Amino acid sequence: MRRFNVTGLCVPDKRYMADTGDKIAAIMRMVEQGDYFHINRARQDDDA
Repeated sequence: MRRFNVTGLCVPDKRYMADTGDKIAAIMRMVEQGDYFHINRARQDDDA
């Protein structure tokens, strides 16, 4: 059974992973253009 990874190295066969490649590329374009943006993390429950 796979579970969500909340800390450390993520092994795809054991944990779910999110592909953030497109988002990282968009963020890098914004940085290079001098745009202002804010990154907000998702809430994580203590019992995860």
